[in-house]
Amino acid sequence: MDPFAGSGSTLIGARRCGFSSVGVEQCETIAALAAERLRAATLGASQAA
Repeated sequence: MDPFAGSGSTLIGARRCGFSSVGVEQCETIAALAAERLRAATLGASQAA
């Protein structure tokens, strides 16, 4: 649980280590950026496998 998710670095790190995670971000613009970064990291990992 990351209550200040920001750009999503903690969420991406958790995903890369095989953990589920939850992030909360107050700013909708930054939350959208984090969601896109997480989506890209997830797609990149699945394409590399």
